[in-house]
Amino acid sequence: MKKLLLVFTLLSIFIVNIRAQEDISQYFDDGGISEYSKLVKIGIDLFNGEYSVLYEQEVFRNMSVEASMGLISISRQSNLHNYNPRYDLPQSGTGVFFAANIRLYLREYYERWYIGFKPKFNIMGGKLMTDIVFFNGGYQLPLQKNLTLDFNLGMGVRTYKYTEEVTTVLTYEDRDTHFYLPATIKLGYAF
Repeated sequence: MKKLLLVFTLLSIFIVNIRAQEDISQYFDDGGISEYSKLVKIGIDLFNGEYSVLYEQEVFRNMSVEASMGLISISRQSNLHNYNPRYDLPQSGTGVFFAANIRLYLREYYERWYIGFKPKFNIMGGKLMTDIVFFNGGYQLPLQKNLTLDFNLGMGVRTYKYTEEVTTVLTYEDRDTHFYLPATIKLGYAF
């Protein structure tokens, strides 16, 4: 009787372990999403009038670097900052920008929530303006096996030089800053 009870107990444990492993395996299937390490995206920031092309590369399991470049609507920037005469942009035209975004994903690479830090250089109306986005966060949603939709919000500071004419002979050059708030929607392709 003791041998029968021992065999029954061992078989029960073995069957429970096999069954538990089958149930757990479904949680490791992410549909092949984690096999990709690169993303190419197009983005639009309607608030700031920016249109971008982006490339994102996984560095570590939860970290990536996103490089971007694009066009800026100077008329949109002028409308946003017309209260500040030091900003001194033309009323229309196109500028360019170059940026890098260091991202930390709260799960695995390119899935769901992330936070980041984003330095950015803008050339608008012949002026160089630097944006430092101290807090940058978003949600990247895998739509299909290779497609993603990325919602991104940030908060930072834009710095720029300005020249002020004190008299006809004397000019004054200094730096100024103001808040910069990016809000971008991006469509991406993973490979």
